[in-house]
Amino acid sequence: MTGPAHLGVLIAYSCVAFSLAGMSAVGARVLKHQSRYRPQAKAANLVQMMDVGTYVFLWFGISVTFTLLNKWFLTYWRGGFSFPITGTTGHIAMKALLARGLVDGRCGKYFERTVEPVPLPLTLQVIFPIGFMTATDVMLSNVSFKFVTVTFYTIVKSSTLVWILLWAVLFRIEKPNWAIAITVTVISLGLGCASYGETNFSMVGLLILIGASASGGLRWALIQRLMALEEMFEDPLIALYHIAPWSFITMLIMAVSIEGTHIFAKENLAQFQSQATLEALVLTFIGGIMAFVLIVAEVKLVQLTSSLTLGVFGTCKELIQIMLAIIVFKDTLTVTNTIGLILAVGGTSAYHRIKDMTDQDKPSNEEYNPVSQADLELEALGTNGLVMDEDDELSDGWDDTGVELDDIDAELTASSPMTAFTP
Repeated sequence: MTGPAHLGVLIAYSCVAFSLAGMSAVGARVLKHQSRYRPQAKAANLVQMMDVGTYVFLWFGISVTFTLLNKWFLTYWRGGFSFPITGTTGHIAMKALLARGLVDGRCGKYFERTVEPVPLPLTLQVIFPIGFMTATDVMLSNVSFKFVTVTFYTIVKSSTLVWILLWAVLFRIEKPNWAIAITVTVISLGLGCASYGETNFSMVGLLILIGASASGGLRWALIQRLMALEEMFEDPLIALYHIAPWSFITMLIMAVSIEGTHIFAKENLAQFQSQATLEALVLTFIGGIMAFVLIVAEVKLVQLTSSLTLGVFGTCKELIQIMLAIIVFKDTLTVTNTIGLILAVGGTSAYHRIKDMTDQDKPSNEEYNPVSQADLELEALGTNGLVMDEDDELSDGWDDTGVELDDIDAELTASSPMTAFTP
């Protein structure tokens, strides 16, 4: 595998994506300021579009850059950083510290909510397993970069959707049906073609990625269960506040037990000279910041859009990631790879469409869809100047039996293969 001859392309892409995100954010603020001079419904629609654009460009920029930066750091930086688990531990430590600092420090209006204590049984039965699975998923994903290309990584990691459905069926969160079974089969065939057509195929890398996908699927099923039990965990910062410390503890134990003795080996001490150490710390710090902002951006997208829309965005993001990997790292995409990619992406898109149609067929009192509710509010704004009527206040995600039925849970599960929600 040759080195990244066009690393400047990645830098240019990141600059463009972040610039567009900044311009969208500024545009949203300007529109909010000028909303008094526009029809309320029209102004609200424009503001929502600009908000979505902000988080889409931010998500595209950070997610793709973060993946390719990890590949470069672990494979090409000074011959490749030899301790992926230790580096990943630094990322999770940054996320835990940022979440704790922002929530405990009450930084801004968004972080003013009080953190409620979590019962010990819930911590041991749900929160700790989520933290453990998160650490396992992220660790295996980063370790796989030592064995596989970014293109192969992107295709195989899309199998997380298959594992999510399997775990959801086992936990009785999702009811199996023939349409979903067919889409899972198509995705599996696509992954098989992609694996068979890989020019630099590594069985070790494939097994590591399968383990990462299985861990990620279980993590998402547990997150869905957690949000059904405790409403406060729908806030990504609150979820990070409670889950990230357990992920960090798990990662630290893994790093010490697996890489601890190798760090001080004579042949590896060269990577810990003064300049190299500083570079590694800076790259780890940047990676931790990017991972934290990525979580906030993708969860805000889930709240602002539907699962189908987010699935389309995710498909575009994965295609951009593969194209940049081909340019930057000289990845090869064979005919068999391409067929596998088409099947995997097509199956994933079909699943999101089926899921969206299934959600639309549900009675309105069985779910709360933030996008549909926003449309109702905009309609009310345009007709009578009211945000919502008294009946709308009843649509708070609870049915008449007191059971929480929040559609955001389903959207998070449906969209997770395209995201990297890693508390």
